[in-house]
Amino acid sequence: YKAAGDVIGNRQTLERAALLSSKHYGDEHALTAAAYNNLGAACHRCGEHDDACAAFAKALKVAHEARSGRAFHPAEPREAFDQVLVPLRNLALHTLQRGDIRQALPLLEHVVA
Repeated sequence: YKAAGDVIGNRQTLERAALLSSKHYGDEHALTAAAYNNLGAACHRCGEHDDACAAFAKALKVAHEARSGRAFHPAEPREAFDQVLVPLRNLALHTLQRGDIRQALPLLEHVVA
């Protein structure tokens, strides 16, 4: 759908994928976090700002839960960092693009910390 420019069809497919991932893997799995992050990006492209924020926030929550509160270790692969930082960055940038600088700034600071 995305390649064909069908942003609505892409969003609907990614919404189904996120729900299936949540059902199959649970809400404490990195693949579920990635699915919700992708859904957030699709909602952003559709101009569905509230849904985009909700999906990015869900991706971030699931990514944190997938780590079970473990701190990052420098020897971990980059993917371990990306699972948390990508949805955090996306939520921050989406919030900033909507003009909510007060909410976006702490998120952005956390990304670069």
